[in-house]
Amino acid sequence: MAAFLLNESRAVSVLSSKVKRINKQTDKELKAADADQHTSFKNFITVSLFRPLLFLFTEPLVAVCAVLCSIAYGLIYGATESLTIVYMSFGFSQTSSSLSFIALLIGLLLNVLPRIYENWLFNKFEAQGRSILPETKIRSFAIACPALAIGLWIFAWTVPPLVNGVPWAVSMIGLILIGFAANDFAYILFGYMTDAYGGYAASAVSSLSLSRTLVAAAFPLFTTQMYRGLGSNVASSILASVATLFALTPALLLMHGRTFRKNSKYAADDPDENDHTEDAEKDDEEKLVGIPDGATTAQTSVAPSPLLSNRHSDDCP
Repeated sequence: MAAFLLNESRAVSVLSSKVKRINKQTDKELKAADADQHTSFKNFITVSLFRPLLFLFTEPLVAVCAVLCSIAYGLIYGATESLTIVYMSFGFSQTSSSLSFIALLIGLLLNVLPRIYENWLFNKFEAQGRSILPETKIRSFAIACPALAIGLWIFAWTVPPLVNGVPWAVSMIGLILIGFAANDFAYILFGYMTDAYGGYAASAVSSLSLSRTLVAAAFPLFTTQMYRGLGSNVASSILASVATLFALTPALLLMHGRTFRKNSKYAADDPDENDHTEDAEKDDEEKLVGIPDGATTAQTSVAPSPLLSNRHSDDCP
């Protein structure tokens, strides 16, 4: 439905449409840059294959986000095996035990609430003319990360065999929190990588996709043996312990994420830094050509110096 109802948003496609419209209205023959031009095989190997792996092992932000995203997806795919085992111990049949996924669905749907808040926050910042940093957009992540750990602990100790007499509906509360957190992880972390790495976003996102796919494929392979061998309580507690270790990760990103980005040679500059850099470049160029104080740069045309250019990438146009 989205493919038919939403407008095209890819920058190159939008530019190409504008160029065609201008050519039609003015009988000119302007050409838009071709972002899909073929590259060499060596460049394909370097950029498409090895750079995501490089990011995964050398960029702290990418590594942390990849681990968190992998945990979230591993839990969802592992749940396809574990929930059947857990709820059959409550007396559910193998078929009816699948209804427990409704609790996860409720959690997924509840994650729309932070998106409403983010839209309000975006409009507020835009009205005030303030720059929106990547860290500004991960505030709901500070809720989702602890929610994942809490949900797993609730689920771990409200189900048989070590805990009896607790209604099955109580464990569903934990599943709702898990569903909320898993959806937020996927939404926030991929968006954060896109904002943080700008022109290198494709490589950063590819690192997350690779790690989450491998973990999601691996979890169902051992989940059944894990839950039957250790019991639902102990097995879920192990997962809850891992989630607890990362519960404070959002605080780390909120306080030090900007520092991590500044120390990275691939991360994008903040909007206010770009404005400051452009002003500094103009001042330096005016000094080089001897523009008198008080004169505007429009009075004298100066070619930009390659030594003063910002960081760029060949990850995307």
